[in-house]
Amino acid sequence: MKEKNLKESTNEELKKKEKDLKGLIGVLSVATAFLLFFIIRDSLNGEEIEMSLMIIAICSIGGGVSLYPQLKEIKEELASRRD
Repeated sequence: MKEKNLKESTNEELKKKEKDLKGLIGVLSVATAFLLFFIIRDSLNGEEIEMSLMIIAICSIGGGVSLYPQLKEIKEELASRRD
């Protein structure tokens, strides 16, 4: 997010963006956990690892990691407004 957009946003808009990002990161985390469970289970059972599951798990991790800096910026902006 651009700094200008955060400065112009109201507190309610920022709180909504923060809540939405937290929810999306949570969904991606749960999806990653389930995918990794199935990958590890298949590996321990001696089965071949599904590459599609591996790719989706990697993308889920990347999605959460790429959203975290935006969440951090929003939290910092909200904290600066409280001071």
